[in-house]
Amino acid sequence: MDKLPKVVKTVEDFFVHKKLWYNLSQNLKAESCADASNKRNRIGHVGIPIFDELKSNFGTYMDKNGQKRYAMLHCRGNQKIDYDKVRNQIGSSFTRLEKEQLTELFSLNYGLVNPFMKIQTEEGILHIFDSTVQQEYFPPHTMMTNASHFEWGVEFRPKELIKNLTNVKVLNIISDETKPSMKRHTVGILTGNGPDSGIMLWNEINSNVRTSLQRHFLGDLSFPKIIIESVPEMGLSMELQLRISETKNIVLRSIENLCKQGATLICIACNTTQYFVEEINLICDKYDAEYVSMPDVVDSFLQDKGINHFDFLGIKYVTDFSRWSAFSILNSKYQIEIPSTRVLQRINDLAFRVKTENVDETGRNKLRDLISQSTKTNTIIIALTEISILLASQRKKTKGERIFIDTLSLLAKEIARRYVNGIQGIFNTNSNVNSGLQLKRP
Repeated sequence: MDKLPKVVKTVEDFFVHKKLWYNLSQNLKAESCADASNKRNRIGHVGIPIFDELKSNFGTYMDKNGQKRYAMLHCRGNQKIDYDKVRNQIGSSFTRLEKEQLTELFSLNYGLVNPFMKIQTEEGILHIFDSTVQQEYFPPHTMMTNASHFEWGVEFRPKELIKNLTNVKVLNIISDETKPSMKRHTVGILTGNGPDSGIMLWNEINSNVRTSLQRHFLGDLSFPKIIIESVPEMGLSMELQLRISETKNIVLRSIENLCKQGATLICIACNTTQYFVEEINLICDKYDAEYVSMPDVVDSFLQDKGINHFDFLGIKYVTDFSRWSAFSILNSKYQIEIPSTRVLQRINDLAFRVKTENVDETGRNKLRDLISQSTKTNTIIIALTEISILLASQRKKTKGERIFIDTLSLLAKEIARRYVNGIQGIFNTNSNVNSGLQLKRP
């Protein structure tokens, strides 16, 4: 990089000499960790999470011989040093150098302390890193700090840096209240009845994550890792009673595959195969994974919104609360309008039409007619992914009083909510996925 300020060139020389990966970038003037985290440049984005900004305190301590020595304490930008822990760990109190001392002794300013500085002391500098600096929080798993200049930052890999510094200790030195609390879920989606339902679920999960994280959303790096198990044989569930053995084997084998691949938050983009919830939970428990049940999500939503009376549209197995439907948990709690046998056949025919001919205007017209002729309330639960896809494909929303509650969309919101809740501890934010009604009008 041409025409680097002399002090920045010194930082670059450090990384080059140590043969460490680094990336220098220029930013607006920043004089503190919080300020800098909003101005750093990384992967096409201005601003990094404050936990990825390295905080460094420069000060003194007494060694075992009673001699004053210099040390730097390093932690993440959102953390606080617990000086009692430091004293207990090194056997001496740490005294941070005041601004005037930094200037007088080392020609330094607050905001320009970093582990790469060339500072000559009799015994060198002891570097103490909190152990969380080595942990992988969030992609790209790098950190940044000043490059000895208020307008320049350097990105580095913390594990590499710690390994290549001399006189280093990695200890627990942060206050317990600022310890990270995070579980970054890997989402597993089972789909295939049809595959478009899994694609729609994936898209809506990402959309909800983007909306929920708001200013903390950093593009690609903020999305959850998704593992897709798209199994064509899932289509057998359309005849669940006739093909229950084959369908069960396919579902349970696929759920186990997702668990073995590392999925920790698992869902099925299908209303019918929720039927196997008990067996699915047993598999997930074995792998310490969470299964998100679509009927449970719908039940929680209805209770939260105070909805007690509604139409329920699905194929005959999903609407058979006496035998085949996992949604039977709703039956004793709500007043539910179930389609007639004739309408159920029309719903089944419409589902197969969407599967074989894809989404088109004819399918959308059939859906409008079916809903207008067969529903009794203004609140309609859509428990058939083919109808979910038809509703999502509509460009023009007609005016009316009906509210459509789409089980696939509710599942996406819940998956996103759990993912965001798992990581929000490191952002120091209370952002949550909006749980408002998903309104779609055919």
